[in-house]
Amino acid sequence: MNGPLRVIFAVAILVMWVLFGLAWSQGSWTPLQWAMLGVAHVVCAIVFRNFVYVFSYGYAISLLLINLIVVATLPSVASALVGGCGMLYGLRLWHFLHTRQRDSSFKAVRARSDAIHEKTPIGAKAGVWIMVSWLMAFHPMTAYNVARAARVDACIVAGLRIAAGPWAKVAGIVAPLYVAFLMYCAARELDAKQAERYGSATEYRAYRDATGMLTPG
Repeated sequence: MNGPLRVIFAVAILVMWVLFGLAWSQGSWTPLQWAMLGVAHVVCAIVFRNFVYVFSYGYAISLLLINLIVVATLPSVASALVGGCGMLYGLRLWHFLHTRQRDSSFKAVRARSDAIHEKTPIGAKAGVWIMVSWLMAFHPMTAYNVARAARVDACIVAGLRIAAGPWAKVAGIVAPLYVAFLMYCAARELDAKQAERYGSATEYRAYRDATGMLTPG
């Protein structure tokens, strides 16, 4: 995480803590939200196994489990629709990561990840664990808000009408927007690196011309 992303990451976490403090002080932070936060912290403890894993496996497994808890606790068509999509995305991402991790072509990347883990101080790992856990807990907050509303319409699916109050509405928007921005910036950075590495190859230029940065085509 380089440049402005570090600042944006810190600001996003601070906003989440402020929203939590406001909700807690008003008595609107529910036991289900505590469970979401607890699961995120347990899953993201994978940072102590491998520092890099918290941003990949931590994200995938948190999405899968937290959305599952929301759907199971507040079952409805609405929660199944939005929470189910989150679960499927988390499961698909986990499968991709697991498959990639076992591929021999990924050996060099695994070695770099292990080296980063070994060089990262335990204090830095603990700090990332806490902050990323909050991000992972807030990311499915829209599914939580939709499940609380227990109905489906365009505004509910977009997370724009929240029965739980204004702070919950902001909470359901902050983390997903941050993750989308993070993916966009990461894709741009990787695109630039790959262009520098393979830009002279005709096949790579053809691939870039035919493929979007985040989506095919």
